[in-house]
Parts: sequence; structure tokens; C-alpha cells
Amino acid sequence: MAELSLISMRYAEAARLNSAAARGETEAVEFFRDLWPEMGECFFCGNPLAPGAGVTSIMTHPRGKPGAAMLGRQCDTCSALPWQTRMHRLTKLFKLMFAGWRPTRPGWNAR
Repeated sequence: MAELSLISMRYAEAARLNSAAARGETEAVEFFRDLWPEMGECFFCGNPLAPGAGVTSIMTHPRGKPGAAMLGRQCDTCSALPWQTRMHRLTKLFKLMFAGWRPTRPGWNAR
């Protein structure tokens, strides 16, 4: 059975790896390739994802210290949604996950 997996790490490191992967650097490409070795599910819609499938999203951690990030996996369908739709769903999801949470940190107010 697929499980929702979210990974916490420093936002600066996640952004560095993302940029390096976009340039094709081996370390970063391998990091993202090996990040999801098991069955999982899309954190937006819950659709099952095969090992390594889906798109990794880097988000400001809603309860972490400033500079913390949360990495989650989303299916290709949810990844293709407009940015505003994905942010609306993410806001609803975080409000359910973290009671009393509101998007007040600077990372949540800027695109």
C-alpha cells in the first residue's frame, strides 16, 4: 500500500540540489532519483506513485524553523495544474495537517 512521504531538509540545500539537477550535475540528479525508492502517493490527490515516479516539490516547511523545507512527491497530473491551484490545495492541506496554521511567513506570500 502506498504511503504519503514528506522529507524535511534545509531549504538552501534543497534549492541548491534542484538547481544542480537542472544543470545535469551527477550528485544532484542521483539525489532526486534515489529520493523516493518505495511506492508512495501524491501529496495533493493521493494517487499511488511507483518508486521514483512523480515530481519532487520543494516547499517552505509550515512548522519548521526559518530556512527549513519540506519535500513531497506529486503526480504528473497535479504537477501540471496551474501554480495558483496547487498553492490553494497546499494551503488547504497544511491547514488540515497543522491545526491553526496560516500562510504568514514571507515564503508563503511570494511566488
